[in-house]
Amino acid sequence: MNMAIETPAEAMPVTLTTGSERGEAQPPHLLLASLRENAPLLLLTVVYVGSCYMFKFSLGLVVSPHDSIWMTYLGTIGFFALAAFCTFALWFIYLRRIKRQPDLMNYLKARLKQEITRDRFCLMLPVILAWPWFVNCFSFMKVLIPRLQPFYLDPYLAQLDRTLHFGRQPFEWLAPILDHPLPLFMLNWIYAFWFVIFTTVLLLQIANIARRKLRLRYLLAQVVAWILLGNIFATVLSSAGPVYYGLLFPGDDVYADHLRQIREIAGHWQISLLGIHLQFPFTAGMMQDILWRARAGTDFLGFGISACPSLHIASSWLIARLSREYGRVAAIFGYGFLALIFLASIQLGWHYAIDGYLGMLGGWFCWHAAGFILSRQGVERRLFAAQA
Repeated sequence: MNMAIETPAEAMPVTLTTGSERGEAQPPHLLLASLRENAPLLLLTVVYVGSCYMFKFSLGLVVSPHDSIWMTYLGTIGFFALAAFCTFALWFIYLRRIKRQPDLMNYLKARLKQEITRDRFCLMLPVILAWPWFVNCFSFMKVLIPRLQPFYLDPYLAQLDRTLHFGRQPFEWLAPILDHPLPLFMLNWIYAFWFVIFTTVLLLQIANIARRKLRLRYLLAQVVAWILLGNIFATVLSSAGPVYYGLLFPGDDVYADHLRQIREIAGHWQISLLGIHLQFPFTAGMMQDILWRARAGTDFLGFGISACPSLHIASSWLIARLSREYGRVAAIFGYGFLALIFLASIQLGWHYAIDGYLGMLGGWFCWHAAGFILSRQGVERRLFAAQA
């Protein structure tokens, strides 16, 4: 949703217009135009879902990509509702505290009536309906990684990390700064809230009617990244990550002392309130334990282990690259978020540093591949014919 405020605080009140006054097309025409514009995303999703079913039948699996589809729809609605709330809350604070917008409530009502249009709803609808199928298939394929290709690459990635970082593991360089209660606490929660940030940006771009070519480029790049990096390359480069190194590979576990130390630090994340001690959870450790216990299960939604390349980093790089299109301040926040997710992925034991480097390279490739495809004259003319 394009919620940027372009009027100064002393601007004239917003003048409302009806749909007919704005010249909005009727829903059938808008839906057809939306299907055409979203065609790359929808066709890729259809092919992806079909491929997942091919794997299901070829491996003789009982579980299917659609087994929890209705729960995924409910989860999607819930996360998008949370994303919409976060967006509105930030917009409200911006208008009230920074822009000092007069007559704020009437201004909000007027802007919302202008922003919530049939055009926007029809543009969003096909993507939102297809997204749960895509998420289910992604989780389905991620869980299959060790079955298709058992984890084997971790020792090589660990050695490569040491070679690239001058004979020391990356966490050893970062430990003097980050292995303390406050920075570790911040990294833990930033990494935990990655999905909220990702979903918020995703929703804003799904609803972006102001910059539709940028919208489609970002969405297509993310979908390609999830399939190419999160499934295909994750299977080829099958690896579990530092936190599981000692559980999978016998011998010296270079990560064991570090992981034990950060869990001990997390054990002191507590405050006392009226004589009651409140313990803050170490969400990274909790999730790592859950994923390991669930690795052999059949309930696939949200589970699955893979390290290389890092999809967290790839998707965060795409968010950062998108932020550049919205000015310097947005870019600072976008690349700052990427840097924090990268540091957290290393220090919390989720990823080797090389996972992050490959994730950024993969994100760069997906962004430019999406741009190349959409910039072809024939493709651009067909997808955006309704705007010509």
